[in-house]
Amino acid sequence: MTPDTLLAGFSARGINVTLVGDDIKLRARDGILTDDDVIVLRDSKSDVLRWLRVAEGLPVDDDAAELLSLDEVDPSEIPMCESCGRLNDVQTGDSKWHCSQCDPSAESRRQLASRLIRSAHSIR
Repeated sequence: MTPDTLLAGFSARGINVTLVGDDIKLRARDGILTDDDVIVLRDSKSDVLRWLRVAEGLPVDDDAAELLSLDEVDPSEIPMCESCGRLNDVQTGDSKWHCSQCDPSAESRRQLASRLIRSAHSIR
């Protein structure tokens, strides 16, 4: 059963499911919520949490939160590659734009960045 189907069924029966921090809160009149409901919800908890986070406009996990924290770039502000005419697709730490297809040092920078990212994750 999908999370939206499960939650719609609960709602139709008067069971209110809400997100509280990193957990789920259930509210219902006495006798409405059954042991089977709790078991089904427990089995689907991770999917329901993700669905509730999306419904609240929150990131679904730490990776999504990290992506959302990144700065957006307006494509009209990105210069074109002088060699091939495509949009530059790499911005270096000094805020200069480069084309990864035409820049001979792009691959070495990418490998260095990958090593640094892996190191950062191991340190955390």
